[in-house]
Amino acid sequence: MLTNGTLNNMEKKESSVSVADINANMELYKSKAGALQNSINQDNKKIEKLQKNVNRLKQQISQDELDSDVETGAVRLSVSIPKDVNTVFTVTYFTNESRWIPCYDINIPSMDKPIVLQAKAQVAQTTGLDWKNVKLTLSTAQPNRFAIAPVFKTWFLNFRTYSTTPGRSSALSNTITYEKAASNTVNSVRGNRSDGAVTIIDGIRVEDEQSMNDYVNVNEQEFMVNYDIDIPYDIPGNGKFQLIDLNNYNIRADFKYYSAPKLSDATYIVATLSDFEKYNLLPGEANVTFNDTYVGKTKLRPNDTENQITLTLTTEPRVTVKREKQRDFCSTKHVGSSTTETRSYLLTVRNNLTRSAKLTLKEQYPISNDKDIEVKVTEVKPAATYDKTEIGVLTWDVELNAGETRTFVVTYSVKYPKDRVLAW
Repeated sequence: MLTNGTLNNMEKKESSVSVADINANMELYKSKAGALQNSINQDNKKIEKLQKNVNRLKQQISQDELDSDVETGAVRLSVSIPKDVNTVFTVTYFTNESRWIPCYDINIPSMDKPIVLQAKAQVAQTTGLDWKNVKLTLSTAQPNRFAIAPVFKTWFLNFRTYSTTPGRSSALSNTITYEKAASNTVNSVRGNRSDGAVTIIDGIRVEDEQSMNDYVNVNEQEFMVNYDIDIPYDIPGNGKFQLIDLNNYNIRADFKYYSAPKLSDATYIVATLSDFEKYNLLPGEANVTFNDTYVGKTKLRPNDTENQITLTLTTEPRVTVKREKQRDFCSTKHVGSSTTETRSYLLTVRNNLTRSAKLTLKEQYPISNDKDIEVKVTEVKPAATYDKTEIGVLTWDVELNAGETRTFVVTYSVKYPKDRVLAW
């Protein structure tokens, strides 16, 4: 309006505009326009700020709609004090809405170096509250509400009564381990990266000579193992898993080649880990990298009764094994009311590597669980080790020189009634 009015005053059609009129209009415009423009600018800034608040509230409403099924709660305190004081309340809570799962990365640089095993934890919590900058303790303790040791009751023995009513079975599910929760407790890695000679973990600079072992204290107690982590982490309350580095271990491993040609034509590279019990490892899934190549997943089962962990890494096509049936030594004979079948197999192994290779070779022979079927192993050449679990397996542990070829022979006979047919 000011601009248009000034222009109209200076464009009078019925009369000429004097210099005095021009000066008066210009002075009016100069005195009013600056203040008006400043006011407009201030109003635009307010509009911009309000629009940001509107957008933020819309985003919050959208998120609340997505999280509408998340339960929330409030704590109401009733206190008794002798006098008026100003004080701070610290609320500590325990929750079963948090959990962690052990997992591992196994890096095998080469067959002449120790295995690097990196223990990790997947951590999640669904309390609906984001845990900010918390220090965590991951524990293997198994909390159990109202745990009572079982006692015997009288066992009455009766005859069975048959019923057409289907029986019902119940399942007992394992409780997953919880974290020690004091105000907030469990951890995650938001992102680790390496900048030159410095590693940065959640904004904390860790020099090369240090590792996560310097920030994770393993506290072994009588009934549990606790991992106290000195680096603070953020754990969202939406249940999303966060990955946390725990400890790194250099573990000695024995490497060898393995072949069972009755089951597979391939020869496998196998790593055997010993003395793993001193590392307090827990059962979990592991990603395996061999010679900078990802070879797949495996599972660590340190709680098994075996005293070692065996990992299958990859196949080795340069160590070949061939299994052939020796037809000249196979026969079927009928004597009286019995039939005797003889089978013989030749196993040929060749090492095409430029170095020697330790090989474990296995072959199977049948086992009878019927008194009318008689099995005899008539030839094993060279001598092999028999299994102790009666599954009928022969084992040869040999070392092949570069370019060397060896042969192995297994012959067995099966005697059974002539009027019966074997299920080979």
